[in-house]
Amino acid sequence: RAFVIAAAAMVVLALPLRAVQVDRLVGPLARADRYVQSQEAEVVLVDWVTVWFGRELVRHHPLRDEAPRVLGLQFLTVDQLERICGQYSVQFVDYFDLARFEVLPIAPSLAGQVNFSGHDAELRALATSPRCSNR
Repeated sequence: RAFVIAAAAMVVLALPLRAVQVDRLVGPLARADRYVQSQEAEVVLVDWVTVWFGRELVRHHPLRDEAPRVLGLQFLTVDQLERICGQYSVQFVDYFDLARFEVLPIAPSLAGQVNFSGHDAELRALATSPRCSNR
């Protein structure tokens, strides 16, 4: 009998609490994903390393023909990015674009100014340049 009462209490108390926890994590990413998918550019470049679980935003089905094609910026080489920028309309999206959906930054320091270096800096510079991005 005690087991039945404990199980009922878990269903009544713990299940709604868990639903709230899941919504707090998944809700912002779902809203951010809708934003990414709603872009009118042919290609959306997601700087996924700046967003907690940002890699989940980089999804593209190879048989899906509709735009946008969502690519992870850090998965590309500079040469690949230059070709993409030359052939398609491109939109760049990073944490600063997605913060309004309450996604979490990968590090608290990203809420302020970020200084990227090396390959990331080169990719970001090209992705945000007028010859590449619709930003």
